Amino acid sequence: MNANEHYRNRLDYSQDKLARHAGKYVAWSGDGTDILASADAVDELVDAVDAAHPIGTEFIISFVPPAGETGSRPLGLGLAPASESSRAAG
Repeated sequence: MNANEHYRNRLDYSQDKLARHAGKYVAWSGDGTDILASADAVDELVDAVDAAHPIGTEFIISFVPPAGETGSRPLGLGLAPASESSRAAG
């Protein structure tokens, strides 16, 4: 995962598509070109990614502010590649 590439790709992401996730946590693909899942809570988000994507999928979690607010709250680069342990814990 290249953090610079990820960040550049997120800047180019469609604002219309991003608006669909307002007020939610999102899991960005490792390269920042797509949102893999969104949810109201981080644990729900991780479960959604684990259920829909192969083990080892890299993703970055951030928060999409509600309409009218600006900015994004990233929670960390490479926070959680989907793994057997996270699947077993669910």
